[in-house]
Amino acid sequence: MRKILIPFVCGLFVSEAIMAEDFRVQLSVLGSASESDVLESDAGLLTAEIFFSPVDSSKGPLAEAAFLSQSSSFAIGLGRGEGDEEFEPDEFSNLTGDAALDADVRFAGLTYVIPSSKVILGLSRTVNENEKGLKTMALTGGSLIVATEVISTELTVGLFLSDSRSVQVSYGNVETTVFLGEPFSLTLEDAESSFFGLAYKRVDSIAGGHISWSANVSIFDEEDANEVLLAATYYPRINLGVGIEVSRFDADDSPVLENYGLELEYFVIPRVAVSVEVSHEDLGDSDEDENAVALGLTARF
Repeated sequence: MRKILIPFVCGLFVSEAIMAEDFRVQLSVLGSASESDVLESDAGLLTAEIFFSPVDSSKGPLAEAAFLSQSSSFAIGLGRGEGDEEFEPDEFSNLTGDAALDADVRFAGLTYVIPSSKVILGLSRTVNENEKGLKTMALTGGSLIVATEVISTELTVGLFLSDSRSVQVSYGNVETTVFLGEPFSLTLEDAESSFFGLAYKRVDSIAGGHISWSANVSIFDEEDANEVLLAATYYPRINLGVGIEVSRFDADDSPVLENYGLELEYFVIPRVAVSVEVSHEDLGDSDEDENAVALGLTARF
């Protein structure tokens, strides 16, 4: 045990000059497990980000290197999730039993910072495909597949107000398709909506370290919905960060959704970081509150 603890403690106090190293590629793996009264699920996410030029990691916390360097990049991501849900009949349905859940997500995004003007341009596209296999259904006496496909496209324009402050506005379009599988093969919903977003971020030096602040507000044109997300991370050392995140989603005729998260990220060496995050999701008046734990690994090249 002593041989393990000594390198770990020494790593917390390693000099900033030693920790700073440039990189061009960042790979991240995230695994999570969540549980509520009616749902248990596991998920994994793999992301890769390629930067147009070397990222200077000597300007502050290692986790904020890309932001402080005002870097341009292209990113892709792939995710997969599985779960089991229990449900009971209600006033809308006579379904009962449990369901097998499968989810896949694909993401691609481009961020370009114009060097001369510090203007930020971004374009991203995300595809979420979910299938819920209802194992017991009173209507058919058998199984039924309910599938949902959500395609989101977002355009972002922003500006670096200084070396460590930025503001961005965004516009997005969301296409949602819900359909029944066998034995019906029927489209239930084919809808399209849009949203506007505003985001602000800054990283400040304070006595003994740095602190990162961010705020995001999104307004959706459907159901008068809005979402607010606030986050802050304190870095006592450039290789260690402790963060909190609070979000609230509100829409007409829907319960208020609130999420609280706490994250710890530690760079064990300049190019490798590990992280752990715990979160709690409050589903308003529902008893189906959800708790989740996520573990992450990041490598830079």
